[in-house]
Amino acid sequence: MYLYSLKYIPVIDPDRCTGCRKCLAVCHPGVLQPDACRKVSVCQPEYCDSDGGCVELCPENAIDMRWVEMSGDRSLGRWQYVYV
Repeated sequence: MYLYSLKYIPVIDPDRCTGCRKCLAVCHPGVLQPDACRKVSVCQPEYCDSDGGCVELCPENAIDMRWVEMSGDRSLGRWQYVYV
């Protein structure tokens, strides 16, 4: 049996993101960052607290919270464990 962990983090649709950066106002420093195209991307998901505040502020509905396989500090954010 194999155990892997999932974390609830924001996933940004680059086609919908207009680069307004409103999401940055509620995000922990470094999780979301503007990229070279002035759109926002997830740079350090390990620091995400999984609260979804960024989703609520996005006027373009470009951000969804999803369960993504990753490792890291399990004291930050929401985690789920899956046995296969």
